[in-house]
Amino acid sequence: MRRLSFSIGLCAPVALSCAGGGLSLISSFNPAEGGSMNSIGYDASADEVYVHFNHSAVIHVYAPDGTFIRTVPKPDPGGNDDDMEFVNQAIDINGTIVPANSLIVIENDGDPPRITAVHPVTGAIIAEQVFDGGLFGQWTGGGYSIARGTFFTADWSRDYIQEVDATDGTVLNEFVIRPPGSPYFVFFYSDVDVLNADGRLYLVSDSQEMIRGMTPEGEWAGDFFIEPLGVTGISGIAFDDTRGEVWLSSGNGNVYRLGGFPPSGCNTADIGIPIGLLDLNDVTVFVDAFLGGAPIADLAPPAGVLDLADVIAFSQAF
Repeated sequence: MRRLSFSIGLCAPVALSCAGGGLSLISSFNPAEGGSMNSIGYDASADEVYVHFNHSAVIHVYAPDGTFIRTVPKPDPGGNDDDMEFVNQAIDINGTIVPANSLIVIENDGDPPRITAVHPVTGAIIAEQVFDGGLFGQWTGGGYSIARGTFFTADWSRDYIQEVDATDGTVLNEFVIRPPGSPYFVFFYSDVDVLNADGRLYLVSDSQEMIRGMTPEGEWAGDFFIEPLGVTGISGIAFDDTRGEVWLSSGNGNVYRLGGFPPSGCNTADIGIPIGLLDLNDVTVFVDAFLGGAPIADLAPPAGVLDLADVIAFSQAF
């Protein structure tokens, strides 16, 4: 059986496409206050979910069960190229020490791209760092790495990730989201967040049916297919590091809550519902995916090519 493994430190991961990776759908809700969402954030200190509906002047805040709590003024009202982040420790933004658990808004609906810290209830601006728009395409998301003390941002128009320093506005590194040897993946309505439990980046796009894992250096670290869980159209991602869970926003109006992070090893043949049981449905899903050229059938090297090696890999795992 071929398995997908993640490790911390100097050990390299074995990267494969995988259905679920041990992930599970815990719950979902459909907010009555809006429709399509472009971003999401999670405040672990208050156990609150923040979502931005496309072009809304405010951010909506919910309890985990979907109960509406309040709105927060958005620093730059409207738009759909933004994201929200919470950090459980004080951080420096443009020389100002921002208190832990402040609402951090990554904004690039118009130039210049900026990272703004605001009060999570009043929306009052605490600090802001402006970046050189000529260095990027357009940001749609971002996440903070506690280990590195930097932000990683999703540049949808160029299909790149940037690592930036919010203390002085410098760009430290950038890399493509589809490095050599990795399957097809592109940004549209999209996001990136850092799971501080393993230090890796996790990418989503509403045009893709998986969550992509990458290292902070830009190496592919596996794809985790969430469509078998009934999770689709994902536009935003926000981790709850305390529980090993993730909150996902979508263009279809649903907010999803998944458990199982960091992703565990998985049976690469387990690609059909129900996850956790190998049966005829897995065979049917694989055959349909293989014939249709879907990336979930890409189970063996070379990545991006569906051939006899993928069929053998599926049969051995099954």
